[in-house]
Amino acid sequence: MSTGYFAFYGEMLKSKYAGDVPIYNPVYAATEGIIGVNTNPAEASYTLIPSTMFYEFIPADQMHKPQPETKYIDDLEIGKEYELVITNLGGLCRYRFGDVIKVVGFNKTSPKIEVMYRKGQFLNLRGERLNEKDFLAALAKTFSQYKDKQLAEYACVESPLFHEKVSKTKFKTPRYMVYLELENNDSLTEKEKQILDQELAEINSYYKEDRAQGTCGIMSLLN
Repeated sequence: MSTGYFAFYGEMLKSKYAGDVPIYNPVYAATEGIIGVNTNPAEASYTLIPSTMFYEFIPADQMHKPQPETKYIDDLEIGKEYELVITNLGGLCRYRFGDVIKVVGFNKTSPKIEVMYRKGQFLNLRGERLNEKDFLAALAKTFSQYKDKQLAEYACVESPLFHEKVSKTKFKTPRYMVYLELENNDSLTEKEKQILDQELAEINSYYKEDRAQGTCGIMSLLN
């Protein structure tokens, strides 16, 4: 796949090895069964196959609820994101699959979808629920402003995992810890490190508000 959280590695594959050779993603499948097929090699989208399993869809803004209402195939809207729920022939009944998909069109009556991210891949210091797709978008915008510096790999965690203390009784303001590996052992200047924090605030309004109020500290970048 080359959409959603796979996009970063798809672009790396193209830049290092594939060049102009098209990357074709033929099927969207998992252990639970075949979910969709790519009917157009020029696109990274999949047409769902209603005959392989029964699908339900949870709107993205309802995913946090323990018993959300679901929608069916004929309820879906182009441009909206949904958590995928499947019932298959192997015995799984209304299984919350974990992938969040985006409807990008229809092939006759079957939805064409792109895979955006995994539901559980959230950063959530103060209720901002930042997903990997948005974090990657902020990274891409950030590195587009850097000259001659290319990202090789990244990781981001919430700082409370480290229990950082200023003193015996006072903890540091919670923040993201971002680990970056750059090509050719490059490093970022302090000014360049601040750009990612600013881009992230523009993408996620909750993070922007937390930064303005001081309830989240500026992210720490290590490379």
